[in-house]
Amino acid sequence: MLKSPPHTCRVKVLLEMFPDARFIHIVRDPYVVFPSTIHLWKSLYRDHGLQRPQYVGLEEHVFETFNRMYQRLEEGRKLVSPSRFHELRYEELVRNPVGEMRLLYEKLDLGAFESYLPRLEEYLRQVAGYERNRYEISPELRARITERWGEVIRRYGYMREESADKAANLATHC
Repeated sequence: MLKSPPHTCRVKVLLEMFPDARFIHIVRDPYVVFPSTIHLWKSLYRDHGLQRPQYVGLEEHVFETFNRMYQRLEEGRKLVSPSRFHELRYEELVRNPVGEMRLLYEKLDLGAFESYLPRLEEYLRQVAGYERNRYEISPELRARITERWGEVIRRYGYMREESADKAANLATHC
């Protein structure tokens, strides 16, 4: 198991290295991904940089990287048998971890889920009090995210009614 968002762009290479690989794509709300990624990069710059970070171009880098990642994912997905590719929503995994993992095991034919279940339940007990970061984004930033990542937002059902109205307004004013 290898969890790393940059590997989303490397499906072809991973298949060359591991021809029988199975792929799990966890989709997360882009309106959460954007501020979370900005927060991550700012933290990394602060903690590991050799100079005081200015964050120049950071938002554009995040917008472009996300788009490139999804473009490469779509290219790579065509190379993988549907029986070896499973997609799930992060929010569903958090809401129903046992059910989602059971479904994943079945879909990818990973063996007996029941033998894995005790370890999963133990892990879930250990992280029971964990609280994810929460981000508030301005209406302006929400509109920019919708404009830049709208295709992914619509494809995975993250378009909220207010965002859909704004996206429609942006489209008619462009």
